[in-house]
Amino acid sequence: MRVTVIGASGRIGRRIVAEAVSRGHEVVAAVRDPAVSNVDFNGRVVGADVFDPAAVAEAVAGCDVVVSAVGHAASLDDRGYYVRAARSLVEALRPLGDGGPRLLVVGGFGSLERAPGIQFADSDGLPEHAAPEIVGQRDALTYLRGVADVRWTYSALRRVASRPASGPARTGPCATASTVTHGPTPFRWRTSRSRSSTRRSGPSTCSRALALPIRSSRAAGVPRR
Repeated sequence: MRVTVIGASGRIGRRIVAEAVSRGHEVVAAVRDPAVSNVDFNGRVVGADVFDPAAVAEAVAGCDVVVSAVGHAASLDDRGYYVRAARSLVEALRPLGDGGPRLLVVGGFGSLERAPGIQFADSDGLPEHAAPEIVGQRDALTYLRGVADVRWTYSALRRVASRPASGPARTGPCATASTVTHGPTPFRWRTSRSRSSTRRSGPSTCSRALALPIRSSRAAGVPRR
């Protein structure tokens, strides 16, 4: 399978690239500026700003799957960041029609419920520095749910790690389960290697982050192939 990773130089993006390569997939790493990219692999690295649909369309040409690992490294004060990224990606993929690649979005936990009917994004007391990210990721999923002419899958991560000003990192908050939302058809991951060659003692960073049918196919309701 040919996989293009948008945001390949980020913390999650680098791990997705490594995971896909280890499973025998052909990987294209898309970054804003290849000259300063820290993607460490021998495959193809291309320049593509997620907010430039034409550049994205060129980067994903001929691929089977597009993984969006787009994120904001610093404190985000722009709630519309992730919605604009999702709109740009859909705009790039829409002309490719039914034969185009599926979009897999590594999302946030804002759309998960911390109590029945209450999403994290709508909770009181969200940290001021994190609120735009939490709400923005939820809003991106809301937008994608209205897209019926591009195949997409959105993974809402179950937990998020935060590091205080001093001391070790801590994890939280945590919902009862992560969710994988598909539109308009479910995703089935095909590995290019035999199952025996990819078995491991536990889930990888990539599969935990994506919550896709690499390791969590049964939880997502999609059989592993």
